[in-house]
Amino acid sequence: MVRVREELRPDPSRTDRLTPVYLSFVGELARRGWLEQDVAAHARRKAEQ
Repeated sequence: MVRVREELRPDPSRTDRLTPVYLSFVGELARRGWLEQDVAAHARRKAEQ
């Protein structure tokens, strides 16, 4: 069983700094075949909104 103890919310003040790192991570996962290309494309679109 799983019990939720705490819910974490994104900190909007860190978005500009973390988005490039996240996009790099997504790209590397896709390059290595660990993430399907359509899923990677969706993640990139959502991150850049």
